[in-house]
Amino acid sequence: MRKPRNPKYTLKAYYIHNDIITVFWCKENKIRNITNEMGASMPMSNGERVFETDSPITFEMNQTVKIGNEELYVQSSNGNIDPSDLNSMRGNPKYIQTILVR
Repeated sequence: MRKPRNPKYTLKAYYIHNDIITVFWCKENKIRNITNEMGASMPMSNGERVFETDSPITFEMNQTVKIGNEELYVQSSNGNIDPSDLNSMRGNPKYIQTILVR
């Protein structure tokens, strides 16, 4: 079933899993700073980026995400229930996924 695209997700990306390419729309979350054990602020290192999407794809570790000319690998993925979706109260929740890629 085709669903309308959410206008807040403006980046077109491709998820490649076992040579199967799936298109999804996402947005990049800007991570300003992270802190170490002593509370000192440090910028995010190693070229890590965080994307947010409402796609129903199950993102697996070490699979490829292609955005523009960059090929990035999924480091972790977690989902939170979309609070604006009323079907979550009926037992069919929609998730907003946060994907950490490097």
